[in-house]
Amino acid sequence: MNYERVNRRLERRFGGSVQVQEEADRIVVSGRLDTWAEALEACGMCVNKKGRKHVVNDIVVEGLAIAPMRLPKEQDTQLEGARPDVLIIGGG
Repeated sequence: MNYERVNRRLERRFGGSVQVQEEADRIVVSGRLDTWAEALEACGMCVNKKGRKHVVNDIVVEGLAIAPMRLPKEQDTQLEGARPDVLIIGGG
């Protein structure tokens, strides 16, 4: 992928507030934008459908409030202090 060309396209579309660079096995898109839709569009412009690199969104969206993490109301202490051989987290 020609990153100079992609950066020129990003420059034209977003006025220089976003840039892309290659880091090891991934493509990192960084900068500041006004909306989440613009961040998605910028990342979409950096995807190489024939390539094998992941696109990492490192764009800050101005004024975007991150929802607080919700914790479960119940507390299960059944395994408190136990030392399992195998622990699976998020196996859904």
